[in-house]
Amino acid sequence: MQQFQRVAKVVGKNLIAFDAGILILNVYGVKHDGGDWQKELSREMTGFGLGVIAGSVIGGEITAVLTIALIATPYGWVVAIIGGVIAGIAAAKLFDAGGKQLADYLWQQSSMNGTN
Repeated sequence: MQQFQRVAKVVGKNLIAFDAGILILNVYGVKHDGGDWQKELSREMTGFGLGVIAGSVIGGEITAVLTIALIATPYGWVVAIIGGVIAGIAAAKLFDAGGKQLADYLWQQSSMNGTN
């Protein structure tokens, strides 16, 4: 059980680091192509932040709920951890997309008001 939890924590942290690496490459690509890298950075950071928070919270809660529900079976722990990881990834992607839309909206509003 504890080994599964350790593996899940390592996998979760590595997924966050991988996503951060992709974020950096996306922003660098926009800057390299002469685009508005500051806007892209704001989009990526907003999406990343919301995604990490949502993925951590929702993934942890789903794992806890599934653990309680499946504690009676030997494979219940595996199902609980995998279910939590999948739910966390799904929540992270959903909130990442929502965060990017929010950043786009705020960027557009600030540009219209001349504050950008």
